[in-house]
Amino acid sequence: MDNKNGCLIAVDAGGTKTEAVLFTPEGKLLHRLHVGGINPFVSSFDTACSDCLNLLGKLREEAPAPIIAAYAGIPAMQYFGGRIEKHLKEHAGIPIRAEADGFMLISAMLGHNDGAAIVCGTGSGVYIRNGENQYEVGGWGYILDGCGSGFVLGRRALRAVVRQADGRGEKTLLTELADAQIGGVTIDHLPEIYAGGRPCFASFAHIIFEARKAGDAVASRIFDDCVADLAEMVQTAHRITALKTLVLNGGIFRHFPEYAEAMCRMIPQEIECVMSDVPPLYGAVVEAMHDAGYTCDADFRQNFFEGYNAE
Repeated sequence: MDNKNGCLIAVDAGGTKTEAVLFTPEGKLLHRLHVGGINPFVSSFDTACSDCLNLLGKLREEAPAPIIAAYAGIPAMQYFGGRIEKHLKEHAGIPIRAEADGFMLISAMLGHNDGAAIVCGTGSGVYIRNGENQYEVGGWGYILDGCGSGFVLGRRALRAVVRQADGRGEKTLLTELADAQIGGVTIDHLPEIYAGGRPCFASFAHIIFEARKAGDAVASRIFDDCVADLAEMVQTAHRITALKTLVLNGGIFRHFPEYAEAMCRMIPQEIECVMSDVPPLYGAVVEAMHDAGYTCDADFRQNFFEGYNAE
């Protein structure tokens, strides 16, 4: 096949950043874009739809042939009753399917098959695909949920810092580490931290792991609490439908494997945990190919990642 048979688009939207690609059915990467976050919970329904349409339009302009399929994984869109996908279908001018971003994590490692995935990055959630049925556990947004996520880890780290400053909490290495990160006394920089929102809070997650390794009791308790919260999501998902394979993805799991390993020890041992070794975007690529009637064989994968990794 060549470009005369059409091009495809894959979009991995996120709370803080979005990545999208234009490619051919053989896996040739034609164009790649990075833009800001697309999340209707963080911005709004109108803004998320507008931003996604603008992104699709830019990729469409680069296409040397008609778009035969597009797939977008968008966080929190499941809470808008199908309105986001309907809006995109009506205004994109191309065949497109959109769904909650967690399901493409399954596809990235398992193809368009049954399975489950847990994401732990700035946010968190468990996603399950069983035939035509899809289920989610967690992922209710950073105010109501986000258990075990980078945001929650960072917020709890900073909470320990302000509690120590008040005299309500015990002394913790987290204060020293937070001060070093911000380049001053953390409590003197709260306006900037609040203004930075979710990404800023999540940027402090790493100090939990550093302080824990140094033997800090406060950081160790936070670590254990958050691991238990993540395991609870998986255990709940396992009660909904027996899980066989669980794909692990997200920046926190990737950068701190001890966190993923601790969670895996707390879930039913019959569940096989598989750490994703490809970017989430590849799951969107797999789903776009599926919608176009193609499968991502070894040649496709090699072609795609040769272009992807070269950029």
